[in-house]
Amino acid sequence: MKAHKPLIVLLFLCPSLAVTQDLKLSLGAGIPDLLHAGISTSISDKNEIGFQIGTIPIENLLLTPTLEHRLYFKKSKEHKTLNTWFFGQRVSFYYERSDEYRWTMVFLNVSVGRNMYLGEKMGISLDTGIVATLHDQQHRISDGSEVEDDSPTTGAGIFPNIRVQFFYRL
Repeated sequence: MKAHKPLIVLLFLCPSLAVTQDLKLSLGAGIPDLLHAGISTSISDKNEIGFQIGTIPIENLLLTPTLEHRLYFKKSKEHKTLNTWFFGQRVSFYYERSDEYRWTMVFLNVSVGRNMYLGEKMGISLDTGIVATLHDQQHRISDGSEVEDDSPTTGAGIFPNIRVQFFYRL
C-alpha cells in the first residue's frame, strides 16, 4: 500500500484532472525533483499542467511537491497528434525535517525537454535547464522549539537541473 500512496494523494489533490481524457501519469528521478510521481493533463493543444511529489528514502522526512507547466512547440513525426519538444517551467517546494532541524526552499525551474514515445500511450521524457533558489531557510530544533538558523546555507543560488521520467497516457 505504501508504494501507491503518492498516486492516491495526487488523485485526491487534483480531482479535476481525473475526469479529463488526456491524463498522464509519470514516475521519474531528477535534481531537484528527487524520486517522484506525478500527474498532468493538457489544457490546450500546446499547454500541459501537472503536479508531482518527490522524495528519497532517508531517515529524515524529505518532500518536494512541484507544480509544472509545459509549452509544446513541436509534434512527433511518427505520432502526428503527440507533442515532443517543450519548454518547461516548474515551481518546487523543498521540505526536509529531522530531530535537529527543518529546512525549506523554493525553486524556480526553467528547462527545455523532449518526449520520446515508445508507442501511442507511453514514453520517456528528458529535460534539462537551470534552477534558481527563491527562498532558503533553516530552523534549528532545540528542546521542542524552532529557532531560525542564521548560518549560511548551501542551497542558495542558480544551478543546473536534469530530469528523466517514464510516463503513461490514460
